[in-house]
Amino acid sequence: MSKKVVFGSHGAVVLEKNGNKITTVNYGALLNQFSFQGFEFIESHASPEALISGPTRAGCAVLMPFANRISGGKYSFNGKSYFLPINERGRDNAIHGLLTDKVWDVICLYGDEAPEESVGEQRKVIYGYDFPGIGGYPFLFHAEVEYALGDSGLHVGLSVTNTGNTPLPLSMGTHPYYKVDGRLKDWVIDFDSLGRFLTKDMIPTGEIVRENPSGKIGDRSFDGCYALNGDLRLYNKRGLLIKMTGFPYVQLYTPPSRTSIAIEPMTGIPDAFNNGIGLKKLAPGEKFQASYDVIPFEI
Repeated sequence: MSKKVVFGSHGAVVLEKNGNKITTVNYGALLNQFSFQGFEFIESHASPEALISGPTRAGCAVLMPFANRISGGKYSFNGKSYFLPINERGRDNAIHGLLTDKVWDVICLYGDEAPEESVGEQRKVIYGYDFPGIGGYPFLFHAEVEYALGDSGLHVGLSVTNTGNTPLPLSMGTHPYYKVDGRLKDWVIDFDSLGRFLTKDMIPTGEIVRENPSGKIGDRSFDGCYALNGDLRLYNKRGLLIKMTGFPYVQLYTPPSRTSIAIEPMTGIPDAFNNGIGLKKLAPGEKFQASYDVIPFEI
């Protein structure tokens, strides 16, 4: 089943298949629920008001046309300097892109008439947004976010197409807060890390150190970016396998509540508009896309 519903004053889409369910909201094209075999794997926004006041504090926000931070909101591109709106209080950076508070359009909804028992059929929604440009980012693009619910789990796909007449800078990602059973201290995170990027005031210095955070989370707290080699697992007695395509970096963040962990796939590291690590430069008409799959499992 695929159906349109409401979440406060905003539109939402619910996809259900064999008792599994995802809920997305057109405000920011945000994923607010991923329920699989009766377990809620995403820490949801509890209310529409919570979503609007802090879209990156729960659920899974979409980060475009930059993921993470831009130092001081300042960058240069093709010989010109630009100044983005500052929205990180206390550090005076631009953070999390420009689309988390925009209302996206549903451009495709699939699965209304597909038989519920059909093997391999997906329930799918695709959101689209046409960015008109602003002073600090005067580049035009069309963005799409695809969410698909299948028999094995969740698929998320992001794409940006340059619809302007000049090249544009781009990095993108998402900001999901994942949960598995039990307490955060007992969860295990496991992936092949190629290193962690050192930072000063949360901005990369350009150095990378060999560090692999794999193992039981315990009392550790995270807020750092790692170069990723392959898939990532988060588990206790049940878990998630996250398979990424086109996302070579991941930001780990443990919120103060310690009821979830943010595992943020990114195409470029923090401040990519300045350090160039993972930065994409799209020519007019060029499209860039990346995706990941979230596959629940039991131990």
